[in-house]
Amino acid sequence: MTGIWLNLTRPLDPWLDRLLRDLDDILRSRRIPYLLTGGMAREILLYYGHGFEQGRATTDVDLGVTLSSWDEYEALKQAMLDSGLFRQDPKQVQRLLHWNPESRVETRVDLVPFGTIAGPTGKLAWPPDGSHIMRVLGYAQALSTALRLRLDETRWVPMASAPGLAMMKLVAWSDNGEAREGRDAVDFVEVLRQYVRILSDEELYDGYPEAMEHYDFHADPAAAWILGRQIAELADGPLREVFRDAVQPESRIRMVNHYLKERGFQGIDDREAEAALLLDAFADGLASYDSTSH
Repeated sequence: MTGIWLNLTRPLDPWLDRLLRDLDDILRSRRIPYLLTGGMAREILLYYGHGFEQGRATTDVDLGVTLSSWDEYEALKQAMLDSGLFRQDPKQVQRLLHWNPESRVETRVDLVPFGTIAGPTGKLAWPPDGSHIMRVLGYAQALSTALRLRLDETRWVPMASAPGLAMMKLVAWSDNGEAREGRDAVDFVEVLRQYVRILSDEELYDGYPEAMEHYDFHADPAAAWILGRQIAELADGPLREVFRDAVQPESRIRMVNHYLKERGFQGIDDREAEAALLLDAFADGLASYDSTSH
């Protein structure tokens, strides 16, 4: 995990602040490394953290938890249920429901285990019958690059950074993107659009000077290239293969279409060209790592 702090430019909604504190209390007491991920992490990073426009509304919370066995997973769920703050979702085995009596808001929390519990392939098959399957490739890398989301002077929670979100969104898109109505593609493109404003000038100009030079000092595609290069450097072989498949030309077209539809930009040529340019630059950044001696 990095030592980089995410200081908020907008205060979290009270129900979200309370939820994060309740989760942190339980997980820290059990010494379980964890990571805030998914659409909520995207919204906190972009909207609450950097003050960008609000994206797709979400009240769900995805939480990656580092565990070695399903017994540990069940023990964690039981501790959360015993707290009286959560109840089991009757339809989803990985989902708990958090109740906030002050705001009277109930929030869905998906607990996604990763680490040795998933084995070398990164594939999870939930007990008892293994019918619920997902891949957790990229979670370990996202944890290693996590931001510290500051709640107050003494409390912070680990949250996926932009590269971490990009990695996990591409895996989710590759695995099940169409079934999820392209939400992962939309989230990924949104992070890609805003990355130029997340990077510091030093990172943009000095970290990978070849990016700005290649794009004639146009910062937006240069930042997208840098994000592609960064996640390629973080990934292992199987993960890079997922990324390469996710940014094949046909996949990029579908990602752009989902983004335009979600954001109401269909028929707006400038928006389509912008998204396509950024995805092309991102793919070039990925490929640049493969073209080296690594």
